[in-house]
Amino acid sequence: MSFFHPNRWHNDIEKFKKDDANSFPLKNAILFVGNSNIRRWKLQQYFPDKVTLNRGFGGSYVSDSLYYAADIIIPYEPNMIVFSAGDNDIIDGKTPSMIVSQFGALEKRIHSDLPGTVIIVLSIKPTIYRWHLWPCASHANDLLSQYCAKNPNCRFLDVSSAMLNDQNMPRAELFEPDMMHLNSKGYQLWADMLGPLLSK
Repeated sequence: MSFFHPNRWHNDIEKFKKDDANSFPLKNAILFVGNSNIRRWKLQQYFPDKVTLNRGFGGSYVSDSLYYAADIIIPYEPNMIVFSAGDNDIIDGKTPSMIVSQFGALEKRIHSDLPGTVIIVLSIKPTIYRWHLWPCASHANDLLSQYCAKNPNCRFLDVSSAMLNDQNMPRAELFEPDMMHLNSKGYQLWADMLGPLLSK
C-alpha cells in the first residue's frame, strides 16, 4: 500500500515560510497544526483573548507534520500545540497502530527541541460522509488517548463523543453540506471544549 509523499505540501509550506520571513510570529504562542480541521478554523474569532498561530495544511497526514516539523513547529517555540490529524490517514488506509506510531515519532521530535511544550491532541472526528470508517478512527482515538496518558506533556481531548447524538450517530448540524467538514457550530463546540485547556 502506498501513501502520498509529504512533498505534495511543498507550496503550502513555502508560503508559511514566506509569511514568516515577512513577519515572524510571536514566540510562546498557541500553535495549531495539522489537517483541514485546523486550516479552516478561524482562530481569532473563537479564541480572541489568546495569541494563536495557524499552521494547518490541506488533507495532511500525521506524518506530514513530522516531516515539516523543522519548518512549521520547532521555529515558533510555542508553549502549547493543538494538533489535529488522522482523518486523512484513515481515509487512505493507514491503520490505527500506524497513526499512533507516527504521532509518537512527532511527539518525540517536538519534545526533543521543546521539552516543556504541551501538546493537545484532538480526537479524530466522526463524520456522516465517512461514517463507515468510524470503527477504525475510534480505535485510533483509543490508542492516541492511551499514548497521551503515559506522557506528561501530552493531553488527549475527546471532541468526538460530543459530536454524536442519542442514536450514537454524527450530529448533522455540526457539519458543512458535504457532511465532512465542520461548520461554525462544529467549531464552536470544539472551542468550548478546548478553551479551558488553553488557560492552564
